[in-house]
Amino acid sequence: MKIEGFIKNLKRSLIIGIILILASIFFYWMAVSVSDEDANVTPVDWGTLRNSGNDAEETYVTIKDIWEPDQFAELEGSGNDYKYYIVGDENNAYIAKLTVDTFNKIESAIDEQGENFSYELKGYIYAIPDEVKKLAIERVKEYSEEDFTDADFDQYFGKYYLDEIQLPNDGTVSLCVCLGVFADIFAFACLITYFIKKSRMKKTLKEFNKDELEKALENSVVYEKAKIYLADEYLISTASGLDVIKYDDLYWIYINNTKYRGITTGRYLIAIKKDKRSVQIAYAVRDEKMLQEIMEKIHEKNDQILIGYTPENQKAFAEFRKNK
Repeated sequence: MKIEGFIKNLKRSLIIGIILILASIFFYWMAVSVSDEDANVTPVDWGTLRNSGNDAEETYVTIKDIWEPDQFAELEGSGNDYKYYIVGDENNAYIAKLTVDTFNKIESAIDEQGENFSYELKGYIYAIPDEVKKLAIERVKEYSEEDFTDADFDQYFGKYYLDEIQLPNDGTVSLCVCLGVFADIFAFACLITYFIKKSRMKKTLKEFNKDELEKALENSVVYEKAKIYLADEYLISTASGLDVIKYDDLYWIYINNTKYRGITTGRYLIAIKKDKRSVQIAYAVRDEKMLQEIMEKIHEKNDQILIGYTPENQKAFAEFRKNK
């Protein structure tokens, strides 16, 4: 039975919406799991690693008993979020990217603890960007009388910098969150579509006898892709749920094209009823000829219906709306 088929097709939106919600939950779970994986790693003493030549990118490290950080760079776009510092312990000097909040905590600890100052930095290490390296060399030259070259830099600071902000899996976490958000958006759209169409279908089935509609569908001209069926006395559309409209109740029908950046993304057949309400009765992505054919066949059922979105028809509808 076709009506049962319409109801079954309508439930697809509900099923898709539920699947997308489950997918979004999975993506958020993945984001949390990956984030926890980064957070639960035990840091390794960076000085020991570096001195043994075993430090490697994306290793979680710690520097204990640092001396006061010396800021030397604030890259464009970082704002007040973070800055680059030269830090060190009793054996090595390092480059570190710290938040302003961390720097302020270190300064407060120095003031409070005095000679007993002790502070531990933790973070993942990454290859030092060329721009940061260049600025660090310039900073060293400011308080060193000796020439300081790239070779000296690698020996003095090593190849990596400590980053207390960036985690190795940040990209994966961001991707999972984005996928979760997109899944939620599409799920919301599917569920809203389902409930709106379901409501309209229930209303239609209260107004029209189901068996009568089944008979009308059996003898109708079918445009399944456009989601419209032309029976003898009325049209039946599933483009927006289930709409049954008598030809005598139609005032104006026209094609409405939707565009995105100048590209047509869809074509809809809009019906204006004599009660001045508009209904989307058919849909096509590219086949405008099919929609034209549907309009002509509807016009054959009632030649008083206005056809096409013309200036004359717009004016006529404006007068109709004003007078009734």
